[in-house]
Amino acid sequence: MKTIVEKVKHGHLPRSSKLQETVAKSSLKIQAKVSKSLSKTKPVL
Repeated sequence: MKTIVEKVKHGHLPRSSKLQETVAKSSLKIQAKVSKSLSKTKPVL
């Protein structure tokens, strides 16, 4: 993860900004799925 983020942050390619957006969106989707699955397994207090 760190290497990918660092590469995107440096932004040598002109498409780096778009790549960062797609990566951020995909990671957010994954986080949402994980949080949903965790909330289902763990009892809500």
